[in-house]
Amino acid sequence: MEPNDHVCSETDRQCSLKGADILTTDSDERYRDTSYGLIRRLRNAVAHAHTKFSEDDMEFWDYWDGKEAYRARLARTEM
Repeated sequence: MEPNDHVCSETDRQCSLKGADILTTDSDERYRDTSYGLIRRLRNAVAHAHTKFSEDDMEFWDYWDGKEAYRARLARTEM
């Protein structure tokens, strides 16, 4: 998947990142505050089992070079 992929374009058209609580980000601009970054990081977090579900939200995170590179929280209503 690339930043200009039809999935990202459709996500940008239909959704807002305002409901995502981005707690940390890496320095790669491709991932910062974009649906591409959110989708890619969510995919990586699920693939590596870096997810936590609570009654109200879902939190997911990813590591790069042994350091946490990304952490976000999405309310259940936003998912």
